[in-house]
Parts: sequence; structure tokens; C-alpha cells
Amino acid sequence: MAEQIAFDMAKWLLSELSSPVLQQLGLWWNFKDDLEDLKSIVSTISAVLLDAEEKSVASNLVEDWLAKLKDALYDAEDLLDDVRTEALRKELMSGNKLTKEVRVFFSRSNQFAYGLKMGRRIKAIKAGFTSIQSQISFLNLVQRDHALETSFMANRRRQTHSFVSKGEIIGRDNDKAALLKLLLDTEFESEENVVIVPIVGIGGLGKTALAQFVYNDEMIKDHFELRMWVCVSDVFDVKVIVGNIIKSVTNKSPQNLEMDQLQKKLRDKIDGKKYLLVLDDIWNEEREQWFSLKKLLMGGTKGSRIIVTTHSRKVAKITSKCQPYELRGLSDDDAWSLFKEIAFEQRSADLTNSTFVEIGKHILKKCGGVPLVIKTIAESIHKLKHLRYLDLSENENLKFLPNSICKTYNLQVLKLDYCEGLEELPKKIEKLVNLIHLSCRYCRRLTHMPRGIGKLTSLQTLSWFVVDKHGSHGAAAANLSELSGLNSLRGELRIKNLGFQKNAKEEFKAANLKGKQHLQSLVLEWGGAEEAEDDDDDEEKSLEDLQPHPNLKELWVKGWRGDAKFPTWLSLLTSLTTIDIWGPSKFKHLPSFAQLPHLKALCIDKLTELEYMEDSDSCGEGETEPFFLSLTSLELRQCPNMKSWWKRPIDNEELVAFPCLSYLEIEDCPLSSMPLYPSVDEGLRLVNTSSRPLKQTIKMNITASTSYLPLSKLKSFHVENIEELDPNMLQECLQNMTSLKEWGIGSCHWLKSLSGWLQQMKGLTRLTIAYCKELDLEGMQWEPLRNLSRLVMDNLPQLVSLPLWLQHLTSLQSLDIINCTELKLSADGVQIFQHHTSLRSLYLENIPKCLQLPEWLPHLTNLKELYLLNLPNLTSLPEEMRSLTSLEGLYIIDIPQLQERCQKDIGADWHKIAHIPRIRVNGLPKWLQHLTNLTRLELMNLPNLASLPDEMQTGAIATKGHLRNLNAEKEEAGYLELIHSSSFYFLLLKAEAEASVLFLKWQSKSIPNKLIVEAKFRSLSYHSKEDEAVSQPFLEHGVGDEGLEGGLYSGQKGEHGSARRASHERR
Repeated sequence: MAEQIAFDMAKWLLSELSSPVLQQLGLWWNFKDDLEDLKSIVSTISAVLLDAEEKSVASNLVEDWLAKLKDALYDAEDLLDDVRTEALRKELMSGNKLTKEVRVFFSRSNQFAYGLKMGRRIKAIKAGFTSIQSQISFLNLVQRDHALETSFMANRRRQTHSFVSKGEIIGRDNDKAALLKLLLDTEFESEENVVIVPIVGIGGLGKTALAQFVYNDEMIKDHFELRMWVCVSDVFDVKVIVGNIIKSVTNKSPQNLEMDQLQKKLRDKIDGKKYLLVLDDIWNEEREQWFSLKKLLMGGTKGSRIIVTTHSRKVAKITSKCQPYELRGLSDDDAWSLFKEIAFEQRSADLTNSTFVEIGKHILKKCGGVPLVIKTIAESIHKLKHLRYLDLSENENLKFLPNSICKTYNLQVLKLDYCEGLEELPKKIEKLVNLIHLSCRYCRRLTHMPRGIGKLTSLQTLSWFVVDKHGSHGAAAANLSELSGLNSLRGELRIKNLGFQKNAKEEFKAANLKGKQHLQSLVLEWGGAEEAEDDDDDEEKSLEDLQPHPNLKELWVKGWRGDAKFPTWLSLLTSLTTIDIWGPSKFKHLPSFAQLPHLKALCIDKLTELEYMEDSDSCGEGETEPFFLSLTSLELRQCPNMKSWWKRPIDNEELVAFPCLSYLEIEDCPLSSMPLYPSVDEGLRLVNTSSRPLKQTIKMNITASTSYLPLSKLKSFHVENIEELDPNMLQECLQNMTSLKEWGIGSCHWLKSLSGWLQQMKGLTRLTIAYCKELDLEGMQWEPLRNLSRLVMDNLPQLVSLPLWLQHLTSLQSLDIINCTELKLSADGVQIFQHHTSLRSLYLENIPKCLQLPEWLPHLTNLKELYLLNLPNLTSLPEEMRSLTSLEGLYIIDIPQLQERCQKDIGADWHKIAHIPRIRVNGLPKWLQHLTNLTRLELMNLPNLASLPDEMQTGAIATKGHLRNLNAEKEEAGYLELIHSSSFYFLLLKAEAEASVLFLKWQSKSIPNKLIVEAKFRSLSYHSKEDEAVSQPFLEHGVGDEGLEGGLYSGQKGEHGSARRASHERR
């Protein structure tokens, strides 16, 4: 690593030595010649660094030379940064600008003294580099333009040894004690004389160090007759390993021996002896290779031990029958001890410097307790005044940054993304004059931006700008006008809480969004409806005053409650590719988007007053004005008053069509008249809308420009609760859809059988069926489903047993069964699943008649993920769980009777599931129902919360994917109104799928204050799809933008899918 650091630093130093500012300083202080000499020396050294890198592998002298060079480069960096830091400090104190003239840095009284000091330092540094340069010829280092491709370099790998110095290991005393017990315990139950003890952990955790720690313990030395150490690494060559074991015993390398001679010599040395062998850093996962070595090592007497260190649980399973010792990260205290020992070794005074200590501890949180990471970071922590890049992202508990961070004047990048607890930025952030990137995406508790942020004119990234709510932070908060001079901003800018801006008209104009020509994406977010200012002031807040630059590519307007008139400047944004308008808003109509030449994605969501899209008579027919020439994705959701696309009926409506639309989603919009969509091929999702446009599209004639049947290239089709959808119409649609891969159908009460519909869908890979009360799956023709990889069966009252035809779906990888209240998972399923080797994911939710897990479960030998949710009568797990050796994840949600039984180490069922790497068992305690006088409840840091107990509410609404029995009149995207129970007033539930945050808000006139409950949970990766991992708050069947009341549509792919995911993320 030293050589890479040297490369980067030498390159930077040469650039700095050539800078005009430094050259001018050299003239001013009369050391310009020294600077030129230093530049020449560093250039000469840089030319041989490639050669030094390769020779350092075999030469300790070269390695030492590189270390000295690195130290010298750090000294040079210190010098130059001190100059620049002092200059910035003087500039900030005086308000003067450096760029005009260097001599304004210093007053006349101290110019001379400072120049002498700098001159002495630069001469000393030059002398150091001269000494390093003089050793180049002695070390035979030559100039190299590119690295040599040698077999030695290609095959070189990390080598370890058994020695560790006393006091070198920090924070592993408990781990050492646990391992000593395993190694020295004479009553250890094992059929074999030689017991293998694997140590497993990710790279850098200190597996080798722990093995060294144990290997050199005095009790170990006394207990074992022989101790041997061999580094195996990535090449598992049995002959080489045997030779190295012999070498470790005899201190001599066996010469020119064949394998048979080697194995005899090995057994002669170890047979009948109680030995300890460490096989460090094994990567081999081939069982046969391991057994060919193991059989040569089994001759040791009883009590012999082999320690295997590896990063792989699979290696641990192959090498040993014992449970591996899983090494974890260091504790916070031990991590800090290691960190400060390295970071402040030679600068103990820095331990009293709050800047170093506070930032050091923040950085340490990112290290995850991994010693190698901690050591690497602590190599440079004392250089904080030179810090240029600081990433504190995903520190959930970080509420405030230390104000001393504002003294890191050279900082260029500050990343705070997903610090969801962060409430405010440092007050004097304006002092970070070199800051280029300030990223604070999804810092949802950020209350305001600090006054003075507008002085950071070098900023290119400012992801969020948060307007102060209610002016609660007074003069400390920045107004929108501080954006005025930040015209280098690029990427995305999200402005939150616009509805709270005072003097809005002036501030909106002063923000100067029109001057930000590099900005690609702009999100204008009004603020939460429940916290809004009085509507009387809204009319004064006009989008007209927030005009962006014409170069803008993406525009998002969220919750605008100002004037109902859309701005006139929209037609000027001819570069727009994405428009997303999200309510609640007063818009009754929108301007025509049809003539925007580059518009690819248009999303309209929750505009409850919107009546139509097009005001003009332009309809895209014939050779009139352009009509959505580039639009590929259109989403219209929850616009209950939009019955027609056009304000007035048009002639030849059936001839108007989107020319290149690829994805269309219409949900909760009674849209019976709109442009048709024969070209849609990626996905068509229709929920609670009119069937008329679909019928018209299917009946369109083939034209010269299309040459194919309408919707014949469609890959994914989802229909739910469609007005006037009958068997004949569905048959006609499916006949056209010859390319269909995914089909979802819901709330189709006349559907009794699928056999007739599936004949033309032999390429189907995913099928979702939900809320079809009359559907009988028995006796269904299964042949068209032979390629099915995913099947979801949701709320099918007629399903009393699993259909036998499932046994023929040999490609099925994911099976989800939800809300099937009459289903019995009986032993009959053994016939179905006894040869089912393809299934990877099984999801079971709300199946009341599931008294025990089915007997066929052990036959799913390749099952990787098992989800058990709300199975009220499941009281224990079967012993057969132990046979699911491929299982990687077990998730038990809202099954209280299993919570205690599955407690780690002590639960009655723990031994059945202990082999599974990822286990999640959770739910809220039942005793919450007894707190009848509770007025405030805060639920924090619950990483796997997926439900609330039924006792806390009326109706079975607990888990995601279980939101179907709500007695609520309004169900908007992500919002659900709940009836209050006798103890609680649950009136609003907002589940933000992409945000991984669940908000429960209490709002009732009978309660004087708004009481907020926040239940935070992390995303789980749900690997039920063969080609992608979907990350959502818990499962795909939840509240969100996809699916039957949150869960039918099975996914989105491709360019447009990515755009939609980005859209959900911004919301």
C-alpha cells in the first residue's frame, strides 16, 4: 500500500510545486530556487516508483526506502498545506481574497519571520528528498514506463507467520479465552483424535492475529508436543502444504521429494503426537482437495487440534464438524484504543484537540470494528487539518457535527447521505471555502440550512436544501436567497419545505434557479400536509418565480399547494427528459407536455382535483403538432376526477396513440378516454380504472409503421379491479400478448379457472393471482407453466390444499402463499416437492390452518430464503429444519409463540436453526395493549419491525402485504387511514417504501397535540427474483407503488424501471 500512496502523493506534490501561488510565494520569500530543485528531485524519484514497487516484494531495503519516501512526502504535504491553511485562516479573518495577491496573507510585522521559518522548513525537506534520491543507484532502481508482467508478480500472495509481539493485539482477550477453552478442553466430545477448529470472519478482522495470539500462549506451548504454522492462502496445493508442515517441524525444506515420500515423512513426524497445527488463510472450497490433506493429518494422538482461519463459512463447513468460531468486530472501546494508539502515537498532544478526537470517533464508526480498516485510517488521522474527503454516510445516530469540523479548511468533499438522525449542519460551515461537494441525501431530520452556506461558491454538489419550518431557528437558518450565487451546482438539487418560506415571492426569485445551467435534476417539495402553514399564504407562493435553467433534464414537483396555475416557463425547458408531479395539489389541469421533444418519463400522482391533461385541440393525429415523440414511460395514479385525457371530446379518438410508449401504469383514475398505446412492451399495469382504452388499443389495426399486433410485444401485464373486464375481452387481450413473461390478475370475481387463459402463454415466467374468490386451481392444465420461476397465490378462498400440478413446475424458484385462510399445508405436499430442487424462496403469510410447518419442507434441499409471517397457530419449528443446509435466511415475523423459542442460544428451537447465517425474529410485545392511558409512544432503532400487534388497532392490518381488511374510505399511495381502537387513535399511516421508514402519526381533535410515533426499520434484500434483488422495507407485498393494494406487480426492469425506482426514492 505504501507504493500506491507514494505514487498519488508524488503526483500531487509535483502539481502543487508548479502552482502559480507557490511560485509567487517562492519569489516573495526568496526560495524559488529551492522549490525548483525539490520539483526536479521528486520528478526523478517518481520515475523509478514502478520499479521500486516490484522490487519491494523481494527486497526489505527497497521496502524501507519506500516507507522513508512516504514519510518525506507527508512532510512536504504538511508544509504546503500549512501554507495554504494559514492563508485561508488569514483570508477568513480579514475578508480579503487570496487570488489577487499573495502578500495580503501576512501583515508587514510578521512577513519576514514567517518567510524565514518557511525557508528553513523547505530546505530541510529538500535535504530529506536528496538523501532518498541518492539511494536510487545503490538499490538498482531504474526508470519504468509500465509494470513488468512476471510470473512471480502474478502469483505473489500474502504470507503470514506465527510470531506476534507482546501487547500487539488489542481487544481480543475474550476471543483468546474462548479459543483456549476449545483447544485445551480434554473432555471435548469428538469421535476423532484430531479436532479441527475453524475461525471465520471477513477480511481484516484479525483472524490471523488471533491465531498468533493463541499459538504463542504459554499454556499452548506446555500442552502440545508439536506446534506448526502454515500459510495456505489462495492456492491449495496439497504437496506444497505437506512440505511446508514438514518444514515447520524440522526447520528444513524437504528437497526433491515425491508426494509419497512427503506423506511418509509427515506421518513420521506427527503420528502419535499431540500437536497443534495452524492452517492460515484457507480459500479452497473443494471438498475432495481438503479430504486428501485431512487424511494425512489424522494420526495425531487424542487432543490434537488444527486451527483453520478462513473468510468462508463454506470452507468452515467442509473442514470441520464443529461450529466455527465466528470472529466479530472490536468493541467501541477497543476500537478507539487501537485507533488512538496508532493515530496519536507521535502526536499525543492531539488527544486534547477536540477537532481530532470528535472527527476521529465519527470516522471510527465507519470502520465497523475491523482492525485492518482502523489501522489504515489511523495512518492518516493526525493529518485532519489536511483532510480533503470525509464520508460519514449512514451514521444513523449522528445528530450533530462538531463545529470544529469547520476548521478543516482544505475539506473538499463532505458526504452525509442517509444520516437519518442528523438535525443540523455546523453553524460556521461558511468557513469551508474549499468545499466542492456537500451531499446530505435522505437526512430526513435536517431542520434547516445554516446561514452563510451561500458563501460556498465552489459548491458543485448540494443535494438537499432545507427551508426552516416556522422560522424556528431564526437568524441561524439560511433563506432560499443564499442559493443565488451557487451557480456551479450540478447533479440534483432538492429543495424541501418550500411552503414554509417567508417572503416567498422575493426569496423564490432570489434563489436564481434560472442561473444554474449545470443543474440536471430539480426537486421542488412543498412540505408535509399535516404541518403546512395557513393556506391563506399559499396563493402568494407561485411556481412562476422558481424558473430553472433551460438545460434542466428532470423536474419533480411534490405537494405543491400554492396557486393552481402551472408556470409558463415549462414550455422553455426543452431538454426535459423526466417530469414527476406528486400531490396533494390544487392543479385542475396541466400544461401540454406533448411538445417537449426529449420527454421520456411522465408521472402524475395524487392530483385529486385534476380533471384532464390536454387543454388544446392538439391530439397528435396526422401531421399536426408533435405528440410525445420520445415518451417511453407514463404513470397516472390516484387522480379520481380525471375521466378524460382531453378537456373536450375529440374526433377520431381511436386514431390518437403514443408513438413509442414502452411502460404504462394507470391506477385509481377513471380514465375512459385517452391516447392509445399499441407499442407498450415493457409493462402494462391497470388498477381500478376503465377498460375502454385497453379495448380500443387491442382493436387497433396494424399500420405500416408498426407491422405487428397491438401489445404483441408486451412482457408484463397486470390487471386488477378493471371496470367491464369480462372473459371475452380478457381472452382477446391475451391472444395478442404473445410475448408475455409476467402476468398478474386480481379482484376478478368471475374468474373460476385459468386453464383457458394459459394456453397462449407458454413463455410465462411469473404469475400472481390474488383476490379471485371463485378461482379453483385444481385440475388446471399446467403445461403452459413449465417455465414459471415465480408463483404468488394471494387471498384465494377456494384453495384448501396445494394443487398437485405444482410438482411439474421444475423451474419454480420462488413460491409465495398469502392470506389463504382455508389452506392446509398437509403431508400430501411430499408428493409435490420431493424432487423440487429448484425452489430457492418460500414465503408463507397469514395461513391460520398452518399448525406446523409442512412435512415436505426438508425436501427443499436448495432453499435459501424462508419467510414465515403471521402464522397464528404455528407453535414450534420441526427438527427437520436442521436438514435445510442451504438455507441462508430465516425471517419469522409476528409469530409471538416462536419469538421465545428462537432466542439465540437459549431458545427451545434455537438448535434447529443455529446453522442459518441470517435469522430475523421480531414483533412488538403484546403488553402494549394494556397501556390504556398512554399519550406518547416512541419506537426507535427496531431494525426489523414489520408489524404492529392486532391489539393496538381494529382490523387485521398488522404486516406489510396484509393491508387488506382496512375499514377506511381513503387509501392513497402510501397513506392509509385507520379507525381508532379503544386505547389508541391511529388515523394516519405513511409507509415510504424506498425510504425504509415507517411513520405512524396520531391526529385527532380530541388530542391537543400531534403525537408522533416513529418506527424505523432497515431494508432487507429479498432475493426471490432470479435476476435482481429488490430492497424494500420488508417484502414486495407491502404498502407501496407496486401491487394489489400494495403487492401484485412483480417488478420493473430496464431503463424505465430505473427511472421509476428513482422516482419512488425521491418521494
